Parts: sequence; C-alpha cells; structure tokens
Amino acid sequence: LEALLSAASKAAAVAEAREAAAAEILRRAEGERERAVAEAQAWERRHAEAVRGAAAAADLAAGEIARLSALAERGAVLSGEREVAIARQEERVRQAENRQTAREEQWKASVAEAARAVEGVQAELA
Repeated sequence: LEALLSAASKAAAVAEAREAAAAEILRRAEGERERAVAEAQAWERRHAEAVRGAAAAADLAAGEIARLSALAERGAVLSGEREVAIARQEERVRQAENRQTAREEQWKASVAEAARAVEGVQAELA
C-alpha cells in the first residue's frame, strides 16, 4: 500500500510538473504571438507612412515637372536645359518609385516572417 501511495504521489508530482511546463510554454507562446502581432502592426504603420511619403513625393515631382514644362514653354528655359531638367526630374521620380517598391518588398518580407513566427508558436501549442 505504501509503495502504491508513493507511486501515486510521484505520478501526481510528474503530472503537476508537466502541467506547469505546459502552462509556461503557453505563456511564452502567447507572448511571442503578441510580439509578432505588434511587430506586424508596426510594419503596417511604417508601410502606410512610406506609401503616404511616396505619394507626396510623386505629387511634388509631378508638380515640379509641370512647373519646368511651363517654364520651358514660356521660353524661360532653353530647349536643351529643359530636356536635362525634365530627365533629371523623371529620374528622381523613378528613384522614388524604386525606393517605395523596395520598402514594400521589405514590409512584405517582414509580414511573412511574422506570420512564420506565429505559425511556429501555434505549432508548439499544438
């Protein structure tokens, strides 16, 4: 009887230890999930800011191109200088678009990484 009681006590202790370990894993997983969600939200905010910045830059560039075109049409800018100025401005617009595309790709990669982290945590929980 004493051996049975001892074995039952040991089994209960092992079960409690496993339950405590499972609770700790669950707590850590929840923390990781919250961190991944917060990181994804931060990337979304940065992406939205980058999109707004790129849109503003594109608007400025379009305005600048229009202004330069108007000056050229009025004869204020020589033909060769106008072409150079427009080409430079168009290059600036292309560079701004390239930077925006790079930001979007970085944002997509970060969101995918956060999703993989969440899936990993969910897999641990399962």
